Amino acid sequence: MASPNAQGQRLLTMSCSDKVCKWNVVGLQGSLLSHLIEPIYLDSVVLGSLFHPSHLYRAMCGRVEPWIQGLPPPFRLNKPLMALISSPEIRKESPEVINSVTGKDEAGQASRLCKRFFFRRFLRLINPLDLHQVPVKLDQRAVPIHPLPDNFLTMSMQYSTAKESMGDYQAAKHCLLEAFRKGGLGTWLKKPMEQDQFELMEEEYMSGAFGE
Repeated sequence: MASPNAQGQRLLTMSCSDKVCKWNVVGLQGSLLSHLIEPIYLDSVVLGSLFHPSHLYRAMCGRVEPWIQGLPPPFRLNKPLMALISSPEIRKESPEVINSVTGKDEAGQASRLCKRFFFRRFLRLINPLDLHQVPVKLDQRAVPIHPLPDNFLTMSMQYSTAKESMGDYQAAKHCLLEAFRKGGLGTWLKKPMEQDQFELMEEEYMSGAFGE
């Protein structure tokens, strides 16, 4: 999908419904947290307006339903409940406004939703854990930790390497991309690989940067 940025230039990116469809296969948690928890799926999707049940179902999951296969457990095709909001939308919180050129907010700070921030929080999360002891107790449930490199927290780790090390998540993602291809839904557009090839040193993720 091509969409304009603030300067009117055409950018190649997937649509919002494409990304929600992806979440309904691989989950909301992403590749990094898949090392620690099972996929998190949407229970429901509520629209503020323009609700058409069959169109929304197709966008959310229906278009890949005939083609998706071979998903490694516990990944599955999720089918959330869908509904229309019963009262006018009320938005009280101010959204984070990001400059599409610099990738920073109005104060010149990195977004709290940027990849570097997520990666740093992930490394801080797993730092106190024994990465070779299973299971780990999370939210009153015993959750197995997927294998990580022996020197995961002692080496200079690239974000891309950490993501690719979660094999089941990557396999589920591949099944989704194959379903798009087989269904004639187009090819999933990828951002330049260089944007994931950044590293965090131990002192960076153990410090109190990023406003923490």
